[in-house]
Amino acid sequence: MDTQPELDFLPVDEDTKSPAAGSVPWLEIGCAFLTAILFDVAIYHGGGSLGWAVFFLGATLLYFVGTLRKRDLINGWLIGAMLVVIFLRLIWLYQPGAICCGLILLPALAMCRNGLEPTWWDYAAYGLQSLLSSVFVIRDTGISLQERRGIKISYIGVLGIALPVGALLIFGTIFVLANPDLATSFSTVFNNIGTWLTDLLTTTGFGFDDFLILVIIAWLTLGQLVPAMKQNLQELLGFTEGEAKASEEPEPFALYSPIRNTLIAVVVLFFVYLTYEFCTIPFREIPPGAYWKYAHQG
Repeated sequence: MDTQPELDFLPVDEDTKSPAAGSVPWLEIGCAFLTAILFDVAIYHGGGSLGWAVFFLGATLLYFVGTLRKRDLINGWLIGAMLVVIFLRLIWLYQPGAICCGLILLPALAMCRNGLEPTWWDYAAYGLQSLLSSVFVIRDTGISLQERRGIKISYIGVLGIALPVGALLIFGTIFVLANPDLATSFSTVFNNIGTWLTDLLTTTGFGFDDFLILVIIAWLTLGQLVPAMKQNLQELLGFTEGEAKASEEPEPFALYSPIRNTLIAVVVLFFVYLTYEFCTIPFREIPPGAYWKYAHQG
């Protein structure tokens, strides 16, 4: 008797797919930046009751647009209607309580649009995860772009460059501050660069405070529109992973190359610094009675 192969017709949940699988959340990223621009223009530069009203209405629309591809709950439409009521209320009268309610309802709207019930514990967890969720969005977007272009970048290789550069910057700064002449020279250079940037931003009308606001608001909004939290806390706490099988052969230490490169960079930096010290000590004016360690004080 012939047996037919079993076919799996279970539907694939699109929400479980990672952005790294090939889709880049350009819509969510664009809505996050537009929300940040709206906050900067309507609230930071505008202010007042009308500014808050315009922000809540625009942010509500952007949250709906940024979550079009998500599985929505009916609560999302109810919260959206509440935000519209707050918009109408703020047009009529400035009320701090209405502003606080609007700021509380925006993350709840993002939760419902992503298929999560806005309970108190889930709301708190959702707010905390929005601080870090943008990191995963940027990482997955980078992986997707690499796969499309056929480029493979190892994060260990990136650490192999980033850690030595970071060590050079940290120890180099310490060595510069320990040498008064170098500290004065570097201070002059950085002051000139800062003055040039300040003049440039003043000319364009875009200040550092605007840049900081755009980054913070866009970061938080993106973390809400593309959350790393896909399930409620009860579902997450009830999930248990199976025991991992121990590998027979030990794997090599993944961070060996970054740590080795960092150690080499620090040794070379110490060599350069000590060479500079010994070459410049004979040309320094040391007060009478001072010993050799005088050059390293302070």
